[in-house]
Amino acid sequence: DSDMALCGFHLGLGTGRFPELELTHLIPARKLSLKYLESLYEAFGYSGTVLTAIHDKAKQFPGQIQTGVLRIFLLRLLMFATGKSRAERRIRLAQEKGALRARRDLKRLGCFQRVPAAPPGVVPS
Repeated sequence: DSDMALCGFHLGLGTGRFPELELTHLIPARKLSLKYLESLYEAFGYSGTVLTAIHDKAKQFPGQIQTGVLRIFLLRLLMFATGKSRAERRIRLAQEKGALRARRDLKRLGCFQRVPAAPPGVVPS
């Protein structure tokens, strides 16, 4: 996952490829349910939005917060019109809801407060 790689990079961890490495990943049955996948993708949407806010300070989303509910409605309509399956729609909408919740939390925490512009001729320190 790119978010995990980004965090590892910022922590100074190394990277590499190991073709000999084998991994058996055992997954409990409960993690194969649509409800679990929805909660997982909602968390992906939330954490991805928070990481973007931390690592890409140039990206600001205040305008998206007000349009979030409308965006979810239009996304739902578009996916239905394009024939996406019920599972695809639920997972994608969960991801969008997580991102919306993160944007609201970031705004509530003051992460979108604009820094006042410096007067002309003054160089910010």
